[in-house]
Amino acid sequence: MAKPNPNNGDKNILKPTIGDIGYSLTKAALGGGVPELYSMVITPPLTKRFYKWIKSIDERVKKLEKIVDDFSVEKLGKDEMFLTAFMEATNIALRNHDEKKLEALRNAVLNSSLPNSPEENIQLLFLRYVDELTPLHLAILKFFDYPESYLKQKQIPFPVWEKTNPGRILYYAFPKYENERGFLRLIIQDLARKKLLDDSKINTQMMKTAYLRTSHATTFGKQFLRFITSPVKELDDEKNKQ
Repeated sequence: MAKPNPNNGDKNILKPTIGDIGYSLTKAALGGGVPELYSMVITPPLTKRFYKWIKSIDERVKKLEKIVDDFSVEKLGKDEMFLTAFMEATNIALRNHDEKKLEALRNAVLNSSLPNSPEENIQLLFLRYVDELTPLHLAILKFFDYPESYLKQKQIPFPVWEKTNPGRILYYAFPKYENERGFLRLIIQDLARKKLLDDSKINTQMMKTAYLRTSHATTFGKQFLRFITSPVKELDDEKNKQ
């Protein structure tokens, strides 16, 4: 990697590029020695992933600046909690490729920048949850928060059963995992252990209105979902038009 020469009057010597940052991060992570294969195979896509992530955050922050009162990029630069959340989310984003998970991280960063964001320790815990949970965990939690809304959003016809249990509706909404019910039960257990989901009534027989409209997300789970959901309706509308 070419280095600027101060003796040649290079004015950009103190302005590292995105490539320099990506290289420095990987070099530091490996203790200073970057094998040639690693630098050739891993560093270029990692740098591309880093740049794409930063750009996506920048675009959304600028959008917030236009539509949220008393919000400015200058203030964010002085917000220690936002900077911490941003760095935590960036570290997680660089290790992930799934767009659903990246969108959850972007929304978490945006929410951390707003005055009504969760308490600092809760924010850090929620970011850890995004890191640990799979995209399927997030989808199932969203489903159980309000099954009727989830089915409408995914354009899935309502089931015909007049009486059944919410667990059966889960299998109906995720037919890909019809033959892997044990796997879905493990995910439900994970969400329950993290106090995001109340699984006590998932196997309880209910009438149609109840099994479609009963929320099984805990208060903590609902707070988590809000934290990883876009804080501005215009952002969601813009994303859906793409």
